[in-house]
Amino acid sequence: MQRDKFEVPPRNFHKYETHHPQLLIRATTPLKPMVRFNPYSIQLQLTRMFQDGQSFFALTKVQDWLKEKQQDPNDYEILFHQRMAPPGSDLVMVIEVELKRRDGQPVDEWLQKEVNT
Repeated sequence: MQRDKFEVPPRNFHKYETHHPQLLIRATTPLKPMVRFNPYSIQLQLTRMFQDGQSFFALTKVQDWLKEKQQDPNDYEILFHQRMAPPGSDLVMVIEVELKRRDGQPVDEWLQKEVNT
C-alpha cells in the first residue's frame, strides 16, 4: 500500500498515526494550549453563577469557601466586581471577589489571591 504524501504541518500541530491491517489513518490536529484556569476554581464558579442569573447564591458560596480555608466568614466583608475577561479566554466577563476584614486588619495576600484564581 502506498502512503499519501502530506505537507509538513506547522509546529503547533501534532500528528497522530494509526495502523490497521486494512486501513491507514493519518490525522493532523492542532495542539491545544494549556488551560489557564481551573474549572473548579471559586472565581469560575462565581462567574458562571452570575451568568446564569444565580448571583443571589454567590455570597453563600464565598462564605462556604472561607470556611473551607479555616476562616470565619463573619470577619470579612465580601464585594463582587465584574471585570472584562483576559484576552484569549472563552468568557466575556469574570467576577472578581474583594475581601475586606471588618476589624480593619489587612486581608492575607494568599487568601485574596486564591479567591481570584
